[in-house]
Amino acid sequence: TTWFDQESIASGSDFQQEIYQGIKVCDNFLFIISHRSVNSPYCADEVEYAASLNKRFVTVLHRQVNTTDLHPQLSKVQWIDFNQHNRDFNANFHQLVRTLDTDRGHLRSHSKWLQRALEWGQKGKSADLLLRGSEFLIAQNWLNETEQQHKQPAANPLQKEFIEASQKAEEQRKEAEVRLAQQKKNAKRQKIFLAAVSTALVAAVGVSIFAFSLLVIAEKVTEGQINALNRFSLLLAKSNQELDAVVESIRAGGRLKNLKLNTKKPELEEPILRTLQAEVYRTGFKKRNRLIGHQFDVNSVAISFDGKTIASASRDNTIKLWNLQGQLLNTLTGHQFDVNSVAISFDGKTIASASSDKTIKLWNLQGELLQTLTGHQSSVNSVAISFDGKTIASASSDKTVKLWNLQGQLLNTLTGHQFDVNSVAFSGDGKTIASASGDKTVKLWNLQGKELYTLTGHQFDVNSVAISFDGKTIASASNDKTIKLWNLQGQLLHTLTGHESSVYSVAFSGDGKTIASASNDKTIKLWNLQGQLLHTLTGHESSVYSVAFSGDGKTVASASLDKTIKLWNLQGQLLHTLTGHESEVYSVAFSPDGKTIASASRDKTIKLWNLQRQLLHTLTGHESEVISVAISFDGKTIASASADKTIKLWNLQGQLLHTLTGHESYVISVAFSGDGKTIASASADKTIKLWNLQGQLLHTLTGHESSVNSVAFSPDGKTIASASLDKTIKLWNLQGQLLHTLIGHESEVISVAFSPDGKTIASASGDNTIKLWNLQGQLLHTLTGHESEVISVAFSPDGKTIASASGDNTIKLWNLQGQLLHTLTGHESEVISVAFSPDGKTIASASGDNTIKLWNLVDFTLDALMRDACAWVGDYLQHNAPESDKNLCDDFRPRKRLPSG
Repeated sequence: TTWFDQESIASGSDFQQEIYQGIKVCDNFLFIISHRSVNSPYCADEVEYAASLNKRFVTVLHRQVNTTDLHPQLSKVQWIDFNQHNRDFNANFHQLVRTLDTDRGHLRSHSKWLQRALEWGQKGKSADLLLRGSEFLIAQNWLNETEQQHKQPAANPLQKEFIEASQKAEEQRKEAEVRLAQQKKNAKRQKIFLAAVSTALVAAVGVSIFAFSLLVIAEKVTEGQINALNRFSLLLAKSNQELDAVVESIRAGGRLKNLKLNTKKPELEEPILRTLQAEVYRTGFKKRNRLIGHQFDVNSVAISFDGKTIASASRDNTIKLWNLQGQLLNTLTGHQFDVNSVAISFDGKTIASASSDKTIKLWNLQGELLQTLTGHQSSVNSVAISFDGKTIASASSDKTVKLWNLQGQLLNTLTGHQFDVNSVAFSGDGKTIASASGDKTVKLWNLQGKELYTLTGHQFDVNSVAISFDGKTIASASNDKTIKLWNLQGQLLHTLTGHESSVYSVAFSGDGKTIASASNDKTIKLWNLQGQLLHTLTGHESSVYSVAFSGDGKTVASASLDKTIKLWNLQGQLLHTLTGHESEVYSVAFSPDGKTIASASRDKTIKLWNLQRQLLHTLTGHESEVISVAISFDGKTIASASADKTIKLWNLQGQLLHTLTGHESYVISVAFSGDGKTIASASADKTIKLWNLQGQLLHTLTGHESSVNSVAFSPDGKTIASASLDKTIKLWNLQGQLLHTLIGHESEVISVAFSPDGKTIASASGDNTIKLWNLQGQLLHTLTGHESEVISVAFSPDGKTIASASGDNTIKLWNLQGQLLHTLTGHESEVISVAFSPDGKTIASASGDNTIKLWNLVDFTLDALMRDACAWVGDYLQHNAPESDKNLCDDFRPRKRLPSG
């Protein structure tokens, strides 16, 4: 890959920052010597920056200059004089290519370890970013070779410091492992010794205490390791390395299980549960495997239509064939230079590869070479096979597209592009060919070589082109950071923006409804035909050069400069999600028998659902958003509270029974007493009102200084709790007398709930905390951990667990001691309401993402999540993980699951 400052930086970017970033990631710093460049202060700054990074300088003499004007760094280097060989460009260019290719492996490694060292330095030299295991050994070997063989460019001081710090960390880790092994060994010996002594009825109390202390030490060390693994896993997840995060959490979970603790330790278990649940239940495409084996950049990837074979093409001159489980099947050798592109025929029997050696090669699945197609005058950048398998198209830097038959005969040469042709694609019916070029255009041709249309609009090189299977849409990807969608008449339909750098590859799913794009910004993005961004897939460590869909559209393969191919799978939505509301869902409640769920929404409706996620009824009648919903304890009556200042009572068939009026502002919360005879409502008018089932007003409770956000009855029905914008919770009796005011929150109190035994009150606040109180108003615990306001709180039926819903998009589960048990992620917006089913096995949550989710708590135990996670990463562990990790999941067999949605 060559990076040009003039062409690789889009308008509006920070020019200097982009240039410095380009210098940082490049292998060679190529400087064109001319009068203007050697006298430019900007060029001088760039030379200084490249020199500070110990980059290798390659200089080309374009125009004669006064050598005294050269920067000292440039004067050290023997330039390549393009005036030689009678100014024959090709001859001089080949000399330049040979120079750039000299010791490429060393240059690649220099750039790689430089980028890692710079990131380490920029992030405070965090130990989390140091090299580990085999990666450290590779870096250490590179540094040793560089210094022993006096290679240029030499390692700079930061690279040395980074690798040396990694070495110290590795040594400390190994020492800790040795100490742990010895402690375990000693503990085991001591246990055997104690058993023998016990059998002999010898009293050895002192020895027993000593043995116990050894076991405690070993346990402490293991707990420390679990904590370290948890921190590492969370860091990986935040860095979008989801596959590695899951593997490290499985490792931590295995060690926790092996501890065989008599009592649970939430502080050890919760981070494991959090990472596994977040990744296993994350919807959309998820990385499930990483194929490792190429020695250099992977330039292209293709998946056979049946999804059974993956082909990858690399700068290491090879094509590799893999199965969908990531197992390497074959390595195809024969090309003399980089393999730039690979394609698989529709029937899966033929593989075509295109190379910088100016040839296209045809292979069978057994890796046998069938044909070598010659005729191009320069590098072949792209290859495609028509869907009937009869025609091959190739695109070249010689500015042409060539059409061939399977016997290798040249059928036609398509000329018209002004610069390199970077990509070529067939339409589904094989009648139209699209080509993309460095001349900023896409051209459409027929099989006779007639140019049909030229598509213009991109600002820079067009790197890739694809045609949907139905032939109606063309997608093109460019260095201008955009993807453009066109029809077959050449009309521009949409411009897709969102990538932060050049887009190198574009592909359609089999049904033509989804587009995948791969970019220099290290991401793959998925879009619909309207140009809306659906997903961003992150995880590659460098530029993504190629992307491909499987025939069923459920797998995406990506190829990268980081030498890997990654496989991403579209997982079925494991969380039960109720969809149907047209706006935010504000409240959710279970019926006492657990068979019906009621939800209230900003769309002015209440919806009733069963546990099979079927919509039973939609209750309409409110004139504004419905903020709260509750079901009476006999299950016969539903109450809803609305911004239209009313409470409405309904039966389970959705018939309106009564409308309660009297509040002077929004009604924000509604609750039934345990005997079902009294309804309490809380309003922005600062009052709580009590009503009977006939809609008669019984009492108005006043005392809050601002809006009342939530109201709840104690289980015995004798006490009412209210939560307010005035930062307080107030306790009242049924006669409306104020019993206590609970003070302690630093922001509005949004939700309040009683425990089933009536002894504890939980309050949720805009100060990001939940507080637990007794009935005398004493503060028992403050639960911290949410990163945004806590909007709802509920107790489990057994009173042992508290659920909280937050603006940070999560639900958290806590015990009564305030320890965090679990964090549930899956909502795409704030979680506004949470409720337990009567049996305590399911949680319902309502969100600003317009959905209600049902969480089966059995699915979120450590054993269940470990089995699900192992099912996800099983192929990676079996075929591509280090040997030490291959048995991580031996004790956790995947469980059979019912399909869900």
